[in-house]
Amino acid sequence: MIRQATSDDLSALAALYKELTISDHGLRPDRSEIPDDAECEKRVRKYLNSNGFFGVICHDDGGTIDGYAAYMTTTAAAGKFLVIVNVVVAEGSRRKGIGTELLNRLFELAKELHCATVTLDTLPENAAALSFYKKMGLSVGSVHLEKRIGL
Repeated sequence: MIRQATSDDLSALAALYKELTISDHGLRPDRSEIPDDAECEKRVRKYLNSNGFFGVICHDDGGTIDGYAAYMTTTAAAGKFLVIVNVVVAEGSRRKGIGTELLNRLFELAKELHCATVTLDTLPENAAALSFYKKMGLSVGSVHLEKRIGL
């Protein structure tokens, strides 16, 4: 079942966030870090306690949170966007339709919130994610450029 995440889900969401950072680090070890558990909780808490700036939905499989998506909305010259910040499904729960359920709910939310577009960034090295997103109807709509400034 897809539902709005709550602060009661914090530890499960933080564990999933850690899985995401480990995966990203495996794809780009020179450009990402693996935060400790406390930092993962802090980052997810920011999503949950943002006074509506971020939203978080999760897949609840009878009390087990095995996937989530964080999102926000923004407005630009091209209209209102729903920006997907994170999507993660527990490694042991992948290929069971959970990612599809999460994205379909985000598409519904975008319509409910009167967004013209749904957008997200993913690593170009993440072939599985790219394939999945394309299967879900997303396509390259813009190019994200970046410059590492090092901190």
